Amino acid sequence: TINTVGFQIGFTNGLYAFTAAVLGGIGNIPGAVVGALVIGLVRALGSAYVGEEWSSPLVFMILIVILVFKPEGLMGRRVREKV
Repeated sequence: TINTVGFQIGFTNGLYAFTAAVLGGIGNIPGAVVGALVIGLVRALGSAYVGEEWSSPLVFMILIVILVFKPEGLMGRRVREKV
């Protein structure tokens, strides 16, 4: 078989990595690790309980819910900006 290389090959992995960083808190390495663990658990449990096709949307639904209630991420700190 012949495999092709395209620009979209790493898009999904990059999207999950960015989501992990946002979920854990931007600029916080331990937070990004926690975010990645949360994403991994949600995808694994989501695949087992609601099906593979719903595991990815479930990750982004949880991201939205967490960012609504804690905009700085799970382990991020609220930063005051001086104007």
